[in-house]
Amino acid sequence: MSLFLLSLACGSNSSLDVSDGDPSVDDSAPVEEEEEEDPGTALWAGDWTGDLRIEGSSSFDCDGELDVEFEEDGSFSGDGLCDFGSWSGESDVEIEGAIDEDGVLTGTLWLDYRDEDVELDVSGQADDDDDIDATLEGLYVYEGGWGDYEIELGGEIEFDLD
Repeated sequence: MSLFLLSLACGSNSSLDVSDGDPSVDDSAPVEEEEEEDPGTALWAGDWTGDLRIEGSSSFDCDGELDVEFEEDGSFSGDGLCDFGSWSGESDVEIEGAIDEDGVLTGTLWLDYRDEDVELDVSGQADDDDDIDATLEGLYVYEGGWGDYEIELGGEIEFDLD
């Protein structure tokens, strides 16, 4: 204690050592706080069911269901059926794409209609961790007896986590 008082009396600027005595630990270094890990795209990973509705004209309305698996890296893929009713029966449907950390979904949906391949763009947004709504846009082009026909298509998919 007398050394401390002596250093005060002499005008020393030395400070007291308040370390725990372990010379390998720098007690003066700022303590880093651990950051919470952002779940990113893994938040949506899992098996999802999608209720599908596509509309174009009276002969191109279909309703169906998709089984889709979202991977931890954000990619997704799946398949299902779309029912056109008694007019044209059912069609196999395939979907694939990706969802990013912000829940923005993009992809492509394919189906077969009257022996023609139909491709629709898929875009959407996750509302929370168990609900994703997506819209569909595309064009169906086919050759008929009177020339080529184009039907603009639209629709939606409502995904629910299984």
